[in-house]
Amino acid sequence: MDAGLNHLAMARCQTIDRARTLHQLYSELYPELRPVIVHSQQSIRERRPNLAALRRFESRIIICVDMLGEGFDLPELKIAALHDPHKSIAVTIQFVGRFTRQDLRLGDATVIANCRLAVKCNNARL
Repeated sequence: MDAGLNHLAMARCQTIDRARTLHQLYSELYPELRPVIVHSQQSIRERRPNLAALRRFESRIIICVDMLGEGFDLPELKIAALHDPHKSIAVTIQFVGRFTRQDLRLGDATVIANCRLAVKCNNARL
């Protein structure tokens, strides 16, 4: 944002409890970025305003549990924080690819991965 890029961040994890913990942490560290959370056990009435806040750039961080997959398009999502590994390297690569789409207005993507994920990637010789 300091460089004038309109980036949004997604923190991805495996469980709703972990998402709640991360939401609390991100909210304490970055209250001005108004983190929101989405997961499958939320009602649509609860989830919709969180996604709307992200699309309006009122929130800059979304914490999710295996949500916002195919069909969800928001080019400004350029920062991925992988707090838990996906079930496979192929799914991880597909997920990361969503953040790396070329758009000169938005610049490059950033991916931050949990160490466990990095070890798995190294074992797969990526």
